Amino acid sequence: MIHLSKRPRPVDDRGVAVCFRGREDILKRFKARLLQAARDQSGTTILLQSATGAGKTALLAEFAGAAAERGWAVASIYPRVLTDPYLLSDAVENGWKQWRRRLRRMFRDIYLADHDMGKELGDGSRAALDVLRTGRAPLLLLLDEAQRLGDLTELQCGEFRVVRPLLHAIHHGTLGRPVILVASGLETTERVLARAQITEFEEDCRIYLGALDDQSGWWLLEDWFCPEHAEGDPDEWIDYILQATRGWPQFMMAHIGVAFRQIRDDGEVMTLEGLGAVLEKGREKRRTRLHERTGSFSTDELHCFARVLEGLEPGISVPQGEIRGSLSLEFTAEEVEEQILFAIHKGVLGERGNRFVIPIPTMHEWLVDGYADHRIRRPARKARHYRPSGFPV
Repeated sequence: MIHLSKRPRPVDDRGVAVCFRGREDILKRFKARLLQAARDQSGTTILLQSATGAGKTALLAEFAGAAAERGWAVASIYPRVLTDPYLLSDAVENGWKQWRRRLRRMFRDIYLADHDMGKELGDGSRAALDVLRTGRAPLLLLLDEAQRLGDLTELQCGEFRVVRPLLHAIHHGTLGRPVILVASGLETTERVLARAQITEFEEDCRIYLGALDDQSGWWLLEDWFCPEHAEGDPDEWIDYILQATRGWPQFMMAHIGVAFRQIRDDGEVMTLEGLGAVLEKGREKRRTRLHERTGSFSTDELHCFARVLEGLEPGISVPQGEIRGSLSLEFTAEEVEEQILFAIHKGVLGERGNRFVIPIPTMHEWLVDGYADHRIRRPARKARHYRPSGFPV
């Protein structure tokens, strides 16, 4: 019998992973990077990119736990903090207090060093560089939504000039103490950092999160569906959910939430009828998410993407010229470039060298199934005049 009241509540969107699977190699390399930075008294920038729902926030929490366990202070920051020494000082001091409480809930046996960050950092009246130089403890800065560094409504051009030397000092390890910045965001983050001339990353410091492989996805679902005593066949549920979600963490967790409610309604028994209901409800959740992500695109634009993908397996990239060529049949050259930038910004397209890919496997299938056969009615709708922040003009 599945005792659901004793199982953690799965989250459908952002959050810390109760069951962490599939990113163990990344975590192992991160721990080695911590040791190297502490030994060399240096630091660096780690670039963490993915489309929405791949598990960046969960991975950041694992990074925080690994760093704290090794005596590092941890602080979560947002782009504006980097422009203001008062905000930066407060983020490091109070952010560490918040992470201590959070990590104690996540990892009961973790040892957390007692850093007196307030005495080290003073009142925040110095320049932001001095705030980071003055501290003695190794420091991990977690910058989530890092692509917003390029958002000119959030960070004005003058302020970006203030941020540039700070990012350089962290990236090149010249602060005189171990400081690592994890810049986590959508796939536009690398372009934004390039504006600050942060372009070279060591191999283990450039991380892209995609779908979980079949083995990791199976283990993750097994963690949830295989308590000590289970009535029914969890393997069948795991197999069907893994196929339906193509290993995308956000959709997997959405299915788990639906499954728990269905099992409870069925008297804590896994039935075939219950599985069918879970798959249907999960399919509706996926459709809703995908419609939300592509809602700013016209049907004609989605058709231009879909007709290039037809016949390809999800995850297969195509030359950039094929996507541009498909769009150029209906739109002007200027409109095509704006559409490409906007698609990357929204996570509909991902760049892989000189190729494009649909980063979310189920989005690939959804586009082909829903839009490949669409017939464009001329004149096509004009493209939006959009220039995502952080892209070179």
